[in-house]
Parts: sequence; structure tokens; C-alpha cells
Amino acid sequence: MEVVAAVVFALTLPRLRRHFGWRPLIGYEEGTAQATLAAIAGGMITLTGFVLTAVTLIVQTIQAQSPRLLQVLDRTDRTPLLFGTFMATFTFGLLVLGQVRANAVPDVSVTISVLLVLLSACLFLRLLVTFRTALTTGGLVR
Repeated sequence: MEVVAAVVFALTLPRLRRHFGWRPLIGYEEGTAQATLAAIAGGMITLTGFVLTAVTLIVQTIQAQSPRLLQVLDRTDRTPLLFGTFMATFTFGLLVLGQVRANAVPDVSVTISVLLVLLSACLFLRLLVTFRTALTTGGLVR
């Protein structure tokens, strides 16, 4: 659902900007917007693969120790939201990258892409804190 929302939002935001006459807080040149969006798209797909690998290794390690420990992860599992946000950020950035033109840079969309990266980073850090809290000795005892 997050990816579908990102696709719809990326395709309709430039029209909304023109219709309502929104002024961007930050202006981007064509090259800067392209480099920023390419870095966002490439970075997010790489981060998604890294986190998916790490979560898989954590689950396999815990399952090898004791299948009952997987119940701890069931109570703290927010990875679908995390991966959805990562993929939505990737999709949004990629679609906005395709809309960058020499005479029309979607400044608002580029700024939203950057904000989505910040949100993704916060969710990633939250996942790390959750795993650290849940999988330490004290967390397992609780």
C-alpha cells in the first residue's frame, strides 16, 4: 500500500503544485535534482537489501538457538512497515527522477524525497533500538 501511495503521490504532486501555485522552500537546479534523486533511489534499494539480509540473519540465528525466542520478535516485528517505507521512498524518488526536465524541476517532489529519506533513517534506527532492546538478556527475560 505504501508503494502504491508513493506512485500516486509522485504522479499527482506536480499537477497539484501547478494547480495551487505552491512555491518550493528549496530550489534545485536540474543537475542537482537528478544527482539527489539518483542517490536517493540507489541508496534506498541498497539499504533495503542490507536490512532484509540483516533481519533474515537475526531470525535464523534466533531460530537456531530456540524457536521460542521467535515469539520475542513477533511482539516487536514492524519490518513490513519499514520495508514498505524503504520501497516507497525508492519508488517515489525514481518516479520523480523521471520528471526532471531542464525547464521544469519538481522542487517540491525533490524536497519530499529528501524528507522520506529522513523518515526511513529514523525507522531504521528505531528497528535497531527495538532489536537491541528485545534481544539482549534483559529483553529476553522480560
